[in-house]
Amino acid sequence: MSKKIIIANQAKPKLKSGRYTLEVEQSISIDHKHQESFKKTQDLLVQGVQFQLPPTLIYALDPPPSTTLNQSLRGLAHIAFTQETLPWQRSIGKNATEDQPWLALLILHESETEDFEIKIQEPLANLARTDDATYHNFIFNENTNPGKKPTDTCNLLKIKGQLFNKIVALKDELKLLTHTRQVVDEHTGETQNISVVSANRLGQKGMNHAFLVSLEDMGHFLPSTRKKAPLDDAHSIGLICLHHWSFNEDDIAAGYIATAKKLSNPEQ
Repeated sequence: MSKKIIIANQAKPKLKSGRYTLEVEQSISIDHKHQESFKKTQDLLVQGVQFQLPPTLIYALDPPPSTTLNQSLRGLAHIAFTQETLPWQRSIGKNATEDQPWLALLILHESETEDFEIKIQEPLANLARTDDATYHNFIFNENTNPGKKPTDTCNLLKIKGQLFNKIVALKDELKLLTHTRQVVDEHTGETQNISVVSANRLGQKGMNHAFLVSLEDMGHFLPSTRKKAPLDDAHSIGLICLHHWSFNEDDIAAGYIATAKKLSNPEQ
C-alpha cells in the first residue's frame, strides 16, 4: 500500500468560533430615484470546541496512554485530530496572528506534582469566580457563552506561575508546534485530513502527564522570552484542560553512547 503525506503549516477555518452579525440591506429605486430601503441584521454564533473535546475528534495519541518508552523511541508527545482546522478555530487574544493556535500540549513530570493539580468536572460557574492569585482563561457568564449553563463542567489544570513560565512555549513558538497532514492512499485515492499539536518538552524518566489545554484569550500570559515571564509563584494560572493522559519513560541517562556500544558489541 502506497501513501502520500502532504504537510502544511495550518488549515484556516472559514470562520473562527465566536459571535458575528450578518447585515443585509436592499434599496429600491424607480427610474433611478431612490424610493425605499430595507435593512435586516441577524446575530450568528459559530460554536466549536471550547470546554469539552468530543472523543470522536481525537485521531491518535503519541505516546499511547500508559505505555513505557525507551531511549530509542523517545520523541515529542503529540495529539492528532480528525478535524483539520481545530487548532486555529479560536484565538489566544488581541494581536494574535492567524497562524497562532489556541491549543497547547503541556508535559508535566511526576516530580512537579506539588506545583500543579487537575480538577475534574469543575462547574463552569466557578470560572465566574476568581481571586487575586489565580488567573483563568476568561470569566464565564451565560450572556457571553450562550447554550452553556453554570452547571456544565470542564476539567481545569491549575499550574503555579514559575512552572508555567518554564514549560509553556514562547508566544512566537506556538505556530511551530502545530501542522496539518493530508494522507492520500495512492491506490484508492482516499484522502484523510488531520491536524497535529505537539508538545515543546520531552518527557523525563518516570511518569509523565500530557495535558491538552486551551490558551484562548491567554496570549498576554505567554512569555515572549524566558527572562521576561508575566507570572511568578505568587500567582497560578487555571487552564481549561480538554484531554489528558500519562506515559512512562525508562532510564534515559544511557542515551546514544550506550546504544552505540551495544551495536558495536552485541554481547554486552
